[in-house]
Amino acid sequence: MVRFEDEVLIPFFETTQPGQWPDAILMEIVGSEHWQNDLLKKLTDCGYEITWEGEENALFTRSN
Repeated sequence: MVRFEDEVLIPFFETTQPGQWPDAILMEIVGSEHWQNDLLKKLTDCGYEITWEGEENALFTRSN
Protein backbone atom coordinates (compact mmCIF):
# COMPACT_ATOMS: atom_id res chain seq x y z
CA MET A 1 0.00 0.00 0.00
CA VAL A 2 1.38 3.38 -1.03
CA ARG A 3 0.85 6.13 1.51
CA PHE A 4 1.40 9.79 0.93
CA GLU A 5 2.35 12.55 3.33
CA ASP A 6 -1.19 13.88 3.70
CA GLU A 7 -2.46 10.51 4.92
CA VAL A 8 0.05 10.46 7.76
CA LEU A 9 0.58 14.08 8.75
CA ILE A 10 -3.01 15.35 8.79
CA PRO A 11 -4.17 12.71 11.32
CA PHE A 12 -1.02 13.42 13.36
CA PHE A 13 -1.86 17.13 13.62
CA GLU A 14 -5.51 16.39 14.35
CA THR A 15 -4.74 14.02 17.23
CA THR A 16 -1.81 15.72 18.99
CA GLN A 17 -1.41 18.94 20.91
CA PRO A 18 0.61 21.82 19.40
CA GLY A 19 3.28 21.34 22.05
CA GLN A 20 4.01 17.93 20.53
CA TRP A 21 4.42 19.22 16.98
CA PRO A 22 7.92 19.44 15.51
CA ASP A 23 9.57 22.81 14.97
CA ALA A 24 10.52 21.80 11.41
CA ILE A 25 9.40 19.28 8.80
CA LEU A 26 11.47 18.37 5.75
CA MET A 27 9.06 16.80 3.32
CA GLU A 28 8.92 15.56 -0.24
CA ILE A 29 6.43 17.66 -2.22
CA VAL A 30 7.05 16.34 -5.71
CA GLY A 31 4.12 13.88 -5.37
CA SER A 32 1.64 16.39 -3.97
CA GLU A 33 -0.70 15.84 -6.92
CA HIS A 34 -1.45 12.42 -5.37
CA TRP A 35 -2.54 13.90 -2.03
CA GLN A 36 -6.22 13.46 -1.28
CA ASN A 37 -6.22 16.35 1.21
CA ASP A 38 -4.68 19.81 1.19
CA LEU A 39 -1.67 19.20 3.41
CA LEU A 40 -0.09 22.56 2.57
CA LYS A 41 -3.18 24.37 3.91
CA LYS A 42 -3.16 22.20 7.04
CA LEU A 43 0.49 23.03 7.68
CA THR A 44 -0.20 26.73 7.17
CA ASP A 45 -3.20 26.53 9.51
CA CYS A 46 -0.91 24.92 12.11
CA GLY A 47 1.53 27.83 11.88
CA TYR A 48 4.14 26.41 9.50
CA GLU A 49 5.67 28.29 6.61
CA ILE A 50 7.97 27.19 3.81
CA THR A 51 11.46 28.41 4.63
CA TRP A 52 13.24 26.50 1.87
CA GLU A 53 12.03 24.80 -1.29
CA GLY A 54 13.95 22.63 -3.72
CA GLU A 55 12.79 20.78 -6.81
CA GLU A 56 11.31 17.87 -4.88
CA ASN A 57 11.37 18.85 -1.19
CA ALA A 58 10.39 21.68 1.10
CA LEU A 59 11.33 22.68 4.63
CA PHE A 60 8.46 23.87 6.77
CA THR A 61 9.22 25.66 10.03
CA ARG A 62 7.05 26.96 12.81
CA SER A 63 7.83 29.45 15.52
CA ASN A 64 6.72 28.45 19.00
